[in-house]
Amino acid sequence: MEVDDLYSQYKPLLFSIGYSMLGSIEDSEDLVQDTFLAVQKLNHAAKDEPNNMKAYLCKIMTNRCLDVLKSSKHKREVYIGPWLPEPIIQNLPEDLTRDPIEKMILDETITYAFLVLIEQLNPTERAVFVLREAFDFDFRTIANILNKTELNCRKIFSRLQRKIQIKDAATKQNLNHELDIAKRFIEAAETGNLDMLISLLTEDIILITDAGGKTKAALRPINLQKNVVAFLTEIRKKITTPSEIQCVLVNNQIGLMVKAEGEEATVICFEIEDDRYRRIYMIRNPDKIRF
Repeated sequence: MEVDDLYSQYKPLLFSIGYSMLGSIEDSEDLVQDTFLAVQKLNHAAKDEPNNMKAYLCKIMTNRCLDVLKSSKHKREVYIGPWLPEPIIQNLPEDLTRDPIEKMILDETITYAFLVLIEQLNPTERAVFVLREAFDFDFRTIANILNKTELNCRKIFSRLQRKIQIKDAATKQNLNHELDIAKRFIEAAETGNLDMLISLLTEDIILITDAGGKTKAALRPINLQKNVVAFLTEIRKKITTPSEIQCVLVNNQIGLMVKAEGEEATVICFEIEDDRYRRIYMIRNPDKIRF
């Protein structure tokens, strides 16, 4: 098969694998290009084409991701404050029901909660988890991709199922319902209605900000409802210029884009539990905001 045809057919899959494992759009795009360059060299060398081109491409991509993860450890160690994945931001469609084709494409986007969840895993665990949980590869294929035994991959995944809450991270809310909650959050923020704000947050809520030292942000996660409310209230007091809060799609879920005059934009995304926010992620690093 021609490389151009392979590119058209498998680019979305390979990008999704890279983005799921790395949480970086730029790195994922670079590795997709590297993967197809490797295939092009294979063709030029006149070698036999692999029997399963999809598995072959996924193996190249996955192993390149593993190389990046192992080499990026030092980068994370010197990163200022908490590190959060780079969000995929889109305009909110006028019709949230969307047509079937657009909905199918959007539903394949990796949720932000999923990206945050796998940050606690080592590179090998992350590869097994992503290939199995996000892309439903069978264990034989995963074993071939990672050069491990099928039994080993099964054991790794079984251990991860006990270690982390997979279902909670993969749950997708109804977008209209998410939008209703987000609008109440905006109203509480704009009016200073503390009772409304408190009603939207779980008792054990955690708020994490990522600015990478490039803008002001909390250097540690903020825990518990009273502390998160105090933090959000203090932010509101410090905004002295007009600001705009816009609902957007962040990894196929309702999020917020906050813009204030003379300030870098902030993207906010949420995890919902029983109609309340249990996690708030604020991305303030301008290098991670593409819109």
